[in-house]
Amino acid sequence: MLALVRSKGLIRAAMGVRAASTVGATLDEAVARLPHKEALRSVTQDIRWSFKELNASVDELANGFLDLQFQRGDVVAVWLPNSVENVLTQLAAARAGLTLAVIEPEVSEAEELAFILQDSKASGLVFEPKQAGRNQTEIVQNLFPELATFRERMEVFRPKNFRHLHSVITTSWEPVEARAVRHEGCYQVAQRQDAPGCHLFE
Repeated sequence: MLALVRSKGLIRAAMGVRAASTVGATLDEAVARLPHKEALRSVTQDIRWSFKELNASVDELANGFLDLQFQRGDVVAVWLPNSVENVLTQLAAARAGLTLAVIEPEVSEAEELAFILQDSKASGLVFEPKQAGRNQTEIVQNLFPELATFRERMEVFRPKNFRHLHSVITTSWEPVEARAVRHEGCYQVAQRQDAPGCHLFE
């Protein structure tokens, strides 16, 4: 409740502000009221989404997280620049009931990344393959040598040093050295020309 009290003339006004219980509920409310109003715009990525379009993409990615066996309260580490993919991932994680461990884009060493993943007990990592001139895929693969021998859906990805981590997702269709599986949870988002794609090491 936000209250505004003006002493002059003893005018008292109270304005009730109803807080939505979740991020997802807030987005749903915006879609119901303003479905075609622009919700997200990236000049650098040349993307414009209405609340309805954003909500559809958030739902699809949230379902992808659930399809990957993420449970409510699981931690997802997000190592992304300021981008549409970052916003989409954060909203989808919130909708799926996941907790975020946001990694600064400036992190550039495998040791730093390893510490954050261990400390947060992240169940998954979402990252940009290349950022600020560095190959983040290489950093991730140095951390998880198991990815080099992983075969598409033939074995469960369980890195030796990160028992809690079961999924590594990248946000583009650029080829990566380890075998990448396009996960069904990301398929509808990825099929849209203006939406980010997903690769998955599972």
